[in-house]
Parts: sequence; structure tokens; C-alpha cells
Amino acid sequence: MDMVEAISQQVFMPMTVVCNVRTVAEVRNLLLAGADKEGISTRSIMAPDFIPKVAQVFGNQSIVAMLDYHVDPRTNRKIVCTPGNTELDAYEWALRVVELGVGELLVNSMDRDGTENGFDTAFYRDLTTTLTIPVVASGGAGSTADFEEVFVNSGVTGAMAASAFHLDQMTISEVKETLLEKGILVR
Repeated sequence: MDMVEAISQQVFMPMTVVCNVRTVAEVRNLLLAGADKEGISTRSIMAPDFIPKVAQVFGNQSIVAMLDYHVDPRTNRKIVCTPGNTELDAYEWALRVVELGVGELLVNSMDRDGTENGFDTAFYRDLTTTLTIPVVASGGAGSTADFEEVFVNSGVTGAMAASAFHLDQMTISEVKETLLEKGILVR
């Protein structure tokens, strides 16, 4: 909580905190410490009834479902990943957590994560065609063109990268400039 509070006093942009919360009181404490949203991952699978409890108290805009998935090589289905793995279909699970009350999805392709081979644009398009909440793409960014592709062709409201920025392959400013040149609004 101290770290969340310290960061929120120095960084003036929306902050989603992802940690192993188990109670509505813990979510309250994070929000009071300065978090704008709580990211829920494994907890949403282990205790799905937690989502509507938090949404009822704080509103669904305060909950981001973190959905990691991979393609099962045996069935070619996109399956939700957790520390213990599941057989949950990623698309169906996304629909379910929205039904339960999340206000945003952060969807990460574990197969593409760190590969720099581009986002899974087709899957994000499938999600955004059906869902009415914000969807953030993750996993696979290696160039500014990857960001352009996912924004132009999928309907996501956000996209993120880690290693491409950490390894200085591109800067956030370069991504924003590329997107603005293509007429894609950015903050």
C-alpha cells in the first residue's frame, strides 16, 4: 500500500494495480492509496463471485480482468493460462468476466509475448466486435508498425509492450508519433 501511495503522489496518470487481492476491503485500500483500478487475474478464475462483489461496491470501471492465453497445440483453441493452467476457452472466459462485471480487459498472448512478431490482431478484433468494454492488447509488439496494425485492424482501446521499450527498440514517443501520423488518436 505504501508503494501505491508513493507512486500515486508522483505519477499523474491512471494507475492499475495488479496484486493478489482477496477481499473487497483490500480493493478499497488500494483505491484509497491511489490506484484507479484493480487488475484481477487468477482470482477471477479461482473465485469468479469476487468480481460482482467488487463491481457492486466500486463500479465495474474499477476492475480490469487480466486474461493471459495460449494456443493449445492439441486442439488449436485459445486457452486461459493461470499458474495451474485451465481448459477455459479464452474467448468464452472474456465474455463471462464481462458478464460478471469487469469494466476492462487486458488480454495477453503468451505465445507472442516477447517474440516481437506482432499482436494477435484477429483475436482482439473478435473480442472488440462482441464486447462493449475497453480491450487492451498485449504480447508481441516489436515495432511501431505492430501498434499501428493492432489499432487500425482490431478495435482495441489500448496496446502495451515491455521488452521492445526496455531494450530501446522504440520509444513511447515514436509509437505515439506513428499513430498520430496515421490519424489514430493518442493521449
